[in-house]
Amino acid sequence: GQTLDVWCPTGTVVIGMGAYVSGAGQVLLQGLYPAASNAVRAWAHEDWNGYEHTWGLGVWAVCADVGAVTSSRTTAMDATNPKAPITPCGASPAHPYVHSVGFNTAGGPGRVLVTDVIPAFDHKQAVVGFEEDPPGTPQDWIATTYVVCAP
Repeated sequence: GQTLDVWCPTGTVVIGMGAYVSGAGQVLLQGLYPAASNAVRAWAHEDWNGYEHTWGLGVWAVCADVGAVTSSRTTAMDATNPKAPITPCGASPAHPYVHSVGFNTAGGPGRVLVTDVIPAFDHKQAVVGFEEDPPGTPQDWIATTYVVCAP
């Protein structure tokens, strides 16, 4: 696999993030999340049967001087629910709205697919869907959803 971090300029924070992989459908984006208030991390892994060619990972951060943001995460230890976990921005009146959604999977590298990344209509929570690829995996895995919240 590959991991890549990108940092915001000094004095700014992450309010959005994105990533891409190349690899002709043989490479899975396994994580995209705020690694710190001013950094984004993405990681990818070849699928279950590998990929013999060169592939790449790209990541970007949308940065702004907004004073402060909050980042929340929810982890599902039971990955049997393909729409779990849901992560809210929380009760903070200072940071009530989702500006970006991230995700991460631990365990089963190259075997866990991200199927959905959906901010809710109220803009105050998000859900990320996960499932195992068709061959499945004997390993236990964990799904985590992240939200970056700001005014």
